[in-house]
Amino acid sequence: MGIGKDENSLKITVNASGAMVVSINGTTVKTPAGFVEAGQWNHYAIRRSTTGALSFYRNGERFSYVSTSVNKKAIKDMAEISIGLPDAPMTGGIDEFRLWASDFSGLNNVCNQHMDDASTYVDNNRLIVYFDFNQTGGDVIDRSGNSNHGVRTGFGPDGDAWGLSRGVFS
Repeated sequence: MGIGKDENSLKITVNASGAMVVSINGTTVKTPAGFVEAGQWNHYAIRRSTTGALSFYRNGERFSYVSTSVNKKAIKDMAEISIGLPDAPMTGGIDEFRLWASDFSGLNNVCNQHMDDASTYVDNNRLIVYFDFNQTGGDVIDRSGNSNHGVRTGFGPDGDAWGLSRGVFS
């Protein structure tokens, strides 16, 4: 599983032991083994503090904390992000993808639910992208209202597209 662009901006992968590996602006950190549970629906979040430390959450609870001084500039300046990378293809299911521009203290209030009115989170909490994957085909619609729509590449015809999901875990 790979999300992001590259190690010099943002790249998130998962290794064979279930550790999440995050590279931001050339700095790489990883969680302990078993953070990502294969074959199970979970909500995963990475939170960067103002000091640059990273906290890793599974289903709203902190799993691990890594003290580092990663620079957020690389993320802020990214023009594109991919779900599935050439060296780390997406081989799992995904429902609900969100990218926030700031540390969102209300994460636990929205982490395991669909956000019907995502635009309310754009100004105050700085939601940048919200993919709910609820359309039945075509490209991925950004429900934040910021028009950061996604382009589906490497898929077959729309028959492989997702169906409506209001699952507990996003």
